Amino acid sequence: MKIINQANDKVVEIVKPIWDQIVQFFSKEYYVVYAVIVLFLVILIIPGLFTLLKKCPKFFALIIVLLGIVVLLWYFFIHKN
Repeated sequence: MKIINQANDKVVEIVKPIWDQIVQFFSKEYYVVYAVIVLFLVILIIPGLFTLLKKCPKFFALIIVLLGIVVLLWYFFIHKN
């Protein structure tokens, strides 16, 4: 029982901050709308990405590389300044 209580305490240490952030996020009503929109887009985009990956994997890899380059440029030129 002692081991289970120790494991439970460690899990609570890890999960509690995440849970508090989730509760704080949903306590602001306008963020709930953003969360629903993003969830809907993810539900639509994920199957499309798998379909694209099956049909043309080289093009999919090219899109991933280009997206990575755009994110790096944004990070170094806009976010860091």
